[in-house]
Amino acid sequence: MSSAAAMTGWKAALLRHTAFLMGLSSTGTKAEIAHAVQQRARQASQTLDRRRVISVDMGIRNLAYCVVDMPHNETFGQRQHGSKLPITVRHWSKRDLLLGLQDQQHASEALGKEVREPATTTCKEARRSSNKDVLPKTAFTPSALSKVAFEVVTGLLQHQPDVILIERQRFRSGGQAAVQEWTVRVNMLESMLSTGTVNFPTIHAINPATVANFWVTGKHMDLELHAEHYQAGSGIMELQQPLKLPRKKIEKKDKVQIVRSWIAGSRDDVNLCFEGEAAQTAEFFHSKGRSSSPKLALSVTKLDDLADSLLQALAWARWEQNSRQIEKLLSDLND
Repeated sequence: MSSAAAMTGWKAALLRHTAFLMGLSSTGTKAEIAHAVQQRARQASQTLDRRRVISVDMGIRNLAYCVVDMPHNETFGQRQHGSKLPITVRHWSKRDLLLGLQDQQHASEALGKEVREPATTTCKEARRSSNKDVLPKTAFTPSALSKVAFEVVTGLLQHQPDVILIERQRFRSGGQAAVQEWTVRVNMLESMLSTGTVNFPTIHAINPATVANFWVTGKHMDLELHAEHYQAGSGIMELQQPLKLPRKKIEKKDKVQIVRSWIAGSRDDVNLCFEGEAAQTAEFFHSKGRSSSPKLALSVTKLDDLADSLLQALAWARWEQNSRQIEKLLSDLND
């Protein structure tokens, strides 16, 4: 029995729920969703040894990224349902690329250094980066920005990732009459980073709304697959609880709070281990926006970019786990 035949008895609600848990779009016809689920499951089965993930939250003033190690495939398979997903955060920081435009020669060195001050922008540097007069008029031309993008890519690859995740930028104006110039700049940077990593085997553009919906919904439902939902009984496999996505706008504080709860260990879905400077970055979330050090004043008031990069990485880890489970379920159904 083929995978397609095995899925013919699945209800539309179960297909949509499965797609959601795999990080896929849950809209479309049953055939379209089923095809996407099969394709994603096959991809996951072919990436069993890809453990190190770099997750980039796009920005020019605030480009945040983290380097995380996912568990071995054996660890994935040995986990009990409902147990915490073990993730090691090797590096977690944020940088202002405007400083790189001013001083490009140090950008790659700073990004590639494994142990460094993670997101510490001094008050002097903050004033410098926020002062538009210090930047030449040509700072954001393709030729100038491409140099910074090259240094960023070079630094990221020094971490020897298996997978690179880049936050996908919006392509529309959000209902406004014109596209903001800053949006155009960030889109241009995203394109340059994608071009710089085009020969990298595994790079994915991630929709930030998909990530946010995934984790916020996780407060109300299990984000792991339940094998019993896929057991063949009468040939109709049903989902007990319908998928309900949050309707209210997801605020930055909501996402920061999720990361805070992970760091505090108050959520039962992820077990984070921070190493080196990543542990220092995690401390910023304990401060809840307050710091006794003036050198950290900017970084602790801008936690959402750091939070977004980690949320994206961990969403990918969960999607990978769920996709591998679906691949195993389909394989068992085919036997």
